[in-house]
Amino acid sequence: MKTPLRILVALLTPAAAFAQTTHLVGPGGLAQIRDALAVAAPGDVIEVQPGTYAHFTASIGVTIRAVTPGTVLVEYDMAFLPPGCGSSPACVAAEGPTRIAPPAGQVVNCIGLDFRPTNLSFLFLHRVLVTSGIATFDRCTLQAQNANALSVDGARVHLQQCTLAGVGTGGAAIALAADNAAVTAVRCSFTGSTSASLPGAAVRLRSSELQGSQLQLTGGANLFGAPGAAALDLDASSAAWISDATLTGGGTTCPVSVGGGTGRIDRSVLAPAGACSSLPTGLVVGADSTTPLQNGGPFTVDYRTDPNQLVLIFASTGLSYVPLPGITDQALTLDPGNLWLATALLSDATGFATVTWNMPAGQFLDTSLFVVGVGLTPTLLALSPPVGGVIR
Repeated sequence: MKTPLRILVALLTPAAAFAQTTHLVGPGGLAQIRDALAVAAPGDVIEVQPGTYAHFTASIGVTIRAVTPGTVLVEYDMAFLPPGCGSSPACVAAEGPTRIAPPAGQVVNCIGLDFRPTNLSFLFLHRVLVTSGIATFDRCTLQAQNANALSVDGARVHLQQCTLAGVGTGGAAIALAADNAAVTAVRCSFTGSTSASLPGAAVRLRSSELQGSQLQLTGGANLFGAPGAAALDLDASSAAWISDATLTGGGTTCPVSVGGGTGRIDRSVLAPAGACSSLPTGLVVGADSTTPLQNGGPFTVDYRTDPNQLVLIFASTGLSYVPLPGITDQALTLDPGNLWLATALLSDATGFATVTWNMPAGQFLDTSLFVVGVGLTPTLLALSPPVGGVIR
């Protein structure tokens, strides 16, 4: 189904109207991503040419985009330690991560970046921490050695077409560790580390929520054949809504360690199956897109739901976290201040529905757009995770 763009154009135009500066990193531009961040203002765009760059701290809302996705490597670099830090192992470890911490209401968008693991003298160093505001990762790779690849604490994160992995055989390296956080993910893989004693879970939630579709979650195995780690580990104050996914526990370990957590799982494969406990089954609207939001190109989103069901598609220029008790048990992940009904679809006999927008050329470059599908359970609305990102 193709949808007219009249409403889309009218609502995106104000978001695209603000002043925006583009900073080039690499040959002919600034030497490091951190150099661009030092001069950037909220809303600016940092375009990064192929190469290897030092870890950085993003404390304002900007877009950091690889000119060619997958060719920009971000690694720990001791040359950028504070004076005197190199002689203190604790300081070296503390200064090692890439940190993303914009103020509340601001967003850091990372597009096409490869965050590489580093291990030096048994200290876990490079990893990614998100500790405030909102961060999005689109077509990124995040890995860490003997540490969590991505830690989200008190923040909101969206992942799309990303690969996350804990590597190394020392301490448990979790692909995604969320504490007091809200995470959405579409078409991503999460792999915990293999270890002799402390294998890592693929995803660990503590007082956190995860909405995910088209995911691969693989818990780390034990090198000596003992039980490994769960694919999804959540505590009693966490919730997860997972669809169209494969969850595999390490070795003989059950794929889901429920721990009293809530949520639902739908159209997913769990291994091993056996007598393992899991989340309740029930409708979770799945979303997927393999086409990037391209200036002047088509943007196609696929939805999975119950057969012959109405699906309402809402759009927004931003992300948020808004609980809607009594309406849905999932939080609204779109910004309600810029929310509109984009279209309505009817799923086919297999529960599949699709929509394509042709993005107008030249008007909305570097503007964000996200869409969410809404279906019906017998008592509540069911929401898909968002799909979209920065138009480029």
